Amino acid sequence: MAEIKKNTFFTTVASWPLSRKISLAAVALFSLSMFALIILQTRQADYQLLFANLAREDASSIVSWLKEHKVPYEIQGNGGSVYVPAGTVYETRLDLAGSGLPQGGGVGFEIFDKQSLGITDFVQKVNYLRALQGELSRTIASLSPVAAARVHLALPQKRLFKKQQQPATASVVVKLMAGARLQDAQVRGIVNLIAGSVEGVEPEYVTVVNSAGKVLSKKPQEGIGGPMTPGMLEYQQAVERQLEHRAQDMLDRALGADNSLVKVTAVLDFSQVSKIEELYDPKSAVPRSEQLQEQKESGGSAAVGGVPGVQSNLGGGAIRSGGGLTANSSNSAETTNYEISKVVNRTVAPVGTIKHLSVSVLVADVMSSEESGNDSAGEGGEKKLVPRSEQEIHAIEKMVKSAIGIDNSRGDQLNVVRLGKGCCFASMFR
Repeated sequence: MAEIKKNTFFTTVASWPLSRKISLAAVALFSLSMFALIILQTRQADYQLLFANLAREDASSIVSWLKEHKVPYEIQGNGGSVYVPAGTVYETRLDLAGSGLPQGGGVGFEIFDKQSLGITDFVQKVNYLRALQGELSRTIASLSPVAAARVHLALPQKRLFKKQQQPATASVVVKLMAGARLQDAQVRGIVNLIAGSVEGVEPEYVTVVNSAGKVLSKKPQEGIGGPMTPGMLEYQQAVERQLEHRAQDMLDRALGADNSLVKVTAVLDFSQVSKIEELYDPKSAVPRSEQLQEQKESGGSAAVGGVPGVQSNLGGGAIRSGGGLTANSSNSAETTNYEISKVVNRTVAPVGTIKHLSVSVLVADVMSSEESGNDSAGEGGEKKLVPRSEQEIHAIEKMVKSAIGIDNSRGDQLNVVRLGKGCCFASMFR
């Protein structure tokens, strides 16, 4: 009976036209594809992400641990992502954390957890350098825009004399996440992190580059008045932008938008000057101390008489006595110490004062319309550019001088230039 039904089915299908057979085959193929896709998605749904963006060393260590503990896994994302069954994700993470995985790339101070007794001093120093580089790499890699980081330190041996001591240097290579970039403040943070973590490393000896080889850290730039640090350069640019905005806002209100352009170049004095002055006034002498000393002497001498010699020493002879002398003396001394009034002035000059300003102002000509025989210059008027008068230019100069604070005693310069408003001029404003 079954064979009869089977033959009947095939006979029926064979009697179908070709288009109907193709439709049946397409439906069957589509059904098989959907069934396979559902099975594949169900199989993938059983796996969840264990770790992502792993370094090669960490990925290799984690895979070895999973193989050793017979935990099923899948590797995706060019070997940087590891997936495990959904029910064992958290348990596996805890077990890996107990084993010190992932390490974040490189080795850290855990290298000293297991030390042999026969290790040499040279190996000890090399291990310390490796551990320090690894810990710094992990710290930098924990920043949000950074996917991975490598730190290389060059620590010279300490010398007896300071002149012979070579400076310690550091190089940092950062791999950023897709679409991310490091701000200047973040780069300075990395530089200061290295300088504060490694003995003997100054910020100017730290170099930060990205994975493309572009240098991200900025060295102190030689400028007017000596080397300028990035902070000084930013402050100078901020002063220039503030002065430009102040003058541009005033000109936009007076002349209209897109009719003027202001550029300011400021030279700042970053020298630190401290001055102490002591002023004495000899006319205002004040007694500070007085000392009075008196000395008196009084008294008389014994009676003395006779002729010196043998006769006076022999008895029986009369001795003549002369009258006694009495003496009184006195002595006094007075000392007065005077104090002259003194004024001590200590002056600390501010840092970052404006030393010189150079200002350039571009102004557009006036757009006016002429009458062409009509009563009004509306529809029949023809527009043209009219140069600004000398009075207007002079007024603009006075406004800019007042807004920015031009000081002729400093040698400040201000140039106001007229320029016709065309396509090129309009593009300069935006």
